[in-house]
Amino acid sequence: KFLTQRGSGHGSYYFTPDGKKIVYCEYEFGGIFGIINKPKDRFIVQDLETGEFTQLLDWEVGVLAFSPDGNEIVFKAKQTEKSPWAIYIINIDGTNLRHLAYFDDFLEEWYADAREY
Repeated sequence: KFLTQRGSGHGSYYFTPDGKKIVYCEYEFGGIFGIINKPKDRFIVQDLETGEFTQLLDWEVGVLAFSPDGNEIVFKAKQTEKSPWAIYIINIDGTNLRHLAYFDDFLEEWYADAREY
């Protein structure tokens, strides 16, 4: 079963702790080396049963992790091509985006007992 019908590519797939949704990055490469159209990135959460999806952000997004209850996502992202990488947290419905720190060679991880590392 194909889950996605859009974009030039997809990556960074992560299932929510309950296994009901998947969060991933969707890419549009913008034609020949990005010359024709500017490349686009989208940060997507998709319900696996219904196929419905919500675009959380249109930033370049990297590694992510879920809160133990699956209601929040911590991730690294760049708002623009020239922006520095930073660590953010967002609710799985796309609300309550918060900047946590600028990224400098560490991977975020969220432990089952709700401790953050």
